[in-house]
Amino acid sequence: MSLYENINKRKKAGKSRSKSKSTISPESYTAMQKGFPKGKSGMRVNKKSSKMSFIDNSDMSEKQKTTMKKHAEHHTIKHMKMMVKLMGEGKSFTEAHKIAMDKVGK
Repeated sequence: MSLYENINKRKKAGKSRSKSKSTISPESYTAMQKGFPKGKSGMRVNKKSSKMSFIDNSDMSEKQKTTMKKHAEHHTIKHMKMMVKLMGEGKSFTEAHKIAMDKVGK
């Protein structure tokens, strides 16, 4: 079970511990608060829209491009590339998002 799952499971059950009684190491807790910066690079959420040049080069309308750029703030590049590909094949934004979530994840 992951660190987040364990914390959320205990919280839901009403059995969460205070920080002083936590069994999580201080290093793990600090890393969790920072968003696990040393994780896999493909799993990081996009922070810069400059990496999203493939959206500008796609055959989407300006409204779709704007929507995709906002959407990119919360998803990985892999997710976004899958969505651009699917939308290029004629899928709607919602359909492309659902498929990308199933196949690639966030």
